[in-house]
Amino acid sequence: MKLDLIIFFVFMGSIIIYNIVRFKKYKGFKGAIFGANIIKTFDEVLTKKHSFFNTKIRVHLLKRDQESLIGIELDVRSLTSIQIFPALIDRNDAIKLQKILQEAIDQTSSESSSQDRSA
Repeated sequence: MKLDLIIFFVFMGSIIIYNIVRFKKYKGFKGAIFGANIIKTFDEVLTKKHSFFNTKIRVHLLKRDQESLIGIELDVRSLTSIQIFPALIDRNDAIKLQKILQEAIDQTSSESSSQDRSA
């Protein structure tokens, strides 16, 4: 029984030490969840309210070693919880995402203009 308790505390202690080191290395909680230093945080977008959830999308410029990355943070909040989902992408994937979003924007504007004409 005593050995089980020692193993438990060693395991939990190592997790705590690991997280403290990450928080110090990446200068805070958000840097630690991205695994990179946050150089700059750009503006945020509040999504359309969906039932009980509010979601904010934030974009960060990150630096890991010598590599510049883009971090997309989804901050989902409800009455009973807060969840933060990090996503890391490089420049090429960001350009691809930009094209996909632009295509969706173009589709939405063409649909809304055709609906306006039919009304």
